[in-house]
Amino acid sequence: MAHQVELALVLYRDARRMSQQQLAERLGVKQPQVARLESGLVNPSMDTLLRISERLGIEFTLEIDAEGLTVRYVLPD
Repeated sequence: MAHQVELALVLYRDARRMSQQQLAERLGVKQPQVARLESGLVNPSMDTLLRISERLGIEFTLEIDAEGLTVRYVLPD
């Protein structure tokens, strides 16, 4: 999950030519939290996923089954 969230945030930020600080302000968090999320090493909490979705419009789909966890995302236009 961490890697998919990382990709979604980096692509979102890159498409809008935003800094990590600007993204942090939009999310209402501090820049180090954005850096941790973009590192792909930290699985975000459900609260964090909800915040990202609500404030950025990124849609996440989590599928959990016997084979594990699959995460998909859709970036806003």
